[in-house]
Amino acid sequence: NAGKATSKGVELEAMYRVMQGLDLNASFGYTYAKYDDYSPSEGEDYAGKFAVDSPRYTARIGATYRFLDHWLISAAYTRYGKTYFDPANTVSQSDYQTVDLKFGYEADDYEVYLWAKNIFNEDYVTRACKGALSDGWYARPGEPLTIGVSAAIKF
Repeated sequence: NAGKATSKGVELEAMYRVMQGLDLNASFGYTYAKYDDYSPSEGEDYAGKFAVDSPRYTARIGATYRFLDHWLISAAYTRYGKTYFDPANTVSQSDYQTVDLKFGYEADDYEVYLWAKNIFNEDYVTRACKGALSDGWYARPGEPLTIGVSAAIKF
């Protein structure tokens, strides 16, 4: 609903097999999204401001080790750049990071995993907005430390 915006970016992804069973992977995404023309009401001009809900970058590094024919363990570190939640760029969230782990068994016809996401219980917000009927801000928190089990049947 902005008059005009420009978004440019780049994503890179790489995987390296260190040795049989051990894979390293990394990815990086950079986004440059700004309003070119955005004046929603009299006296407001957000031209040149960063677009809302668009982190400047995301970076991930991880490793997966497969052993004893069917077992695996993996870990991933992900970092998210500063994100603005209002078009004036006055409300933002600083960089934050999460760490995930997974341990599992992969057979030809099924898979079972024990996993943990955000193991350091990092507090972060996935989205925030100003209330329509009040001056308060409302935010959707990111997932806290979450532990689970997943299973899949292949056919």
